[in-house]
Amino acid sequence: MNRKKLDPVNFKLVFLFSLFWRLFVLIVAVLGYFFLAQKYAPARLINWPWNGNFLFWSWANFDSEHFLHIAEFGYGYSRHLPTFSFFPVYPLMLRFLNKIFFDYFIAGQVIIFIFLPATIYFFNCFLKKENFGDKKIWLINFLFLFCPGAVFLNAFYTELPFLFFVITSLLFLKEKRYWLAVSMGLLASATRVVGVFIVPAIFWQLFQDKKISWPKKIFFSTLPSLGLIGYSLFLGIRFNNPLLFGLSHQSWGKAQIVFPIQTLINYLSTVFFPPIELSRFNYYTVVIEFLITLLALASFIYLWWQALEKKRLEPILIFSTLAFVLPLLTGSLGTMPRYLLTFLVLFPFWANIFVKLRLVFRVILTILILVVFSSGVVLFTRGYWWG
Repeated sequence: MNRKKLDPVNFKLVFLFSLFWRLFVLIVAVLGYFFLAQKYAPARLINWPWNGNFLFWSWANFDSEHFLHIAEFGYGYSRHLPTFSFFPVYPLMLRFLNKIFFDYFIAGQVIIFIFLPATIYFFNCFLKKENFGDKKIWLINFLFLFCPGAVFLNAFYTELPFLFFVITSLLFLKEKRYWLAVSMGLLASATRVVGVFIVPAIFWQLFQDKKISWPKKIFFSTLPSLGLIGYSLFLGIRFNNPLLFGLSHQSWGKAQIVFPIQTLINYLSTVFFPPIELSRFNYYTVVIEFLITLLALASFIYLWWQALEKKRLEPILIFSTLAFVLPLLTGSLGTMPRYLLTFLVLFPFWANIFVKLRLVFRVILTILILVVFSSGVVLFTRGYWWG
């Protein structure tokens, strides 16, 4: 009976778990009000009373403003910055729901309300297929929902729809329901550029399926890239440059292609020799970004060594690895906490390590995880840059 009550693929239980998580985030944000002065201005394009209280408008701020701007006015410039690097699926969702509720804040909240429990639920279904026990799955959920980048799961960002599309694609791929897998993959590549990395993951799975002919393997592997291709064609037709989604990153202070080692060296220098103009909060964020990168790098090296040794390479490892390499190529680790959410293969791996630790170390690590996550919530909601 107790086992049934704790079933991680019980949607009602997952839904309650997601509500508890959001309540925890709200409490942390409220406490942050008493510890940190507000820095950023209220988000535009959201109505009263949402824009009158930081507990509401802060979740529609930073990059969220650009998504709202695209939903309202289309692609162009927001706060003098190009919006072409933001893919269209999420703004289209906001626009559609705004036509129903006549309120962008409610539209964004509806997306979170639907996709947060759905994403956790399907991730748990995937983990069940991987033969993880119920307790281990709940631990993976904890590590996922309280990782530094999980702050964005409560914000008006692409993270939730994108992760939902990727996770369901990987799940359907494992179940050999290829039409559903590629359909979800197509939506993923139309939501974020990193979504195109589902293509090699799908190809690898199809490559191993001897029942599928080569024409079908190529056909199914190509389909998910149509999201990226479709957006690129739109940019080419509308703005005469199909590569604007990548080129516009320069306006955001990111180089086009930088050797990953150079990116790490630059951050190592910043950590040990921080510039005078770098505030203590920004320095803290830089340190977190750098430590996340080192931890992820060490984990990926071990997982690849293990996969090659056992001669068993899973699609989720392929996708997660490519998602990790992409920000390293930009010369900036500023989005690494957000990207961490896409390194899906790492959370089960870290859970396996966590359960092997002595109790005292598990307690210390749990406190550290909650402190870092909570600091991210406070910084983000008070208007300070966080991942």
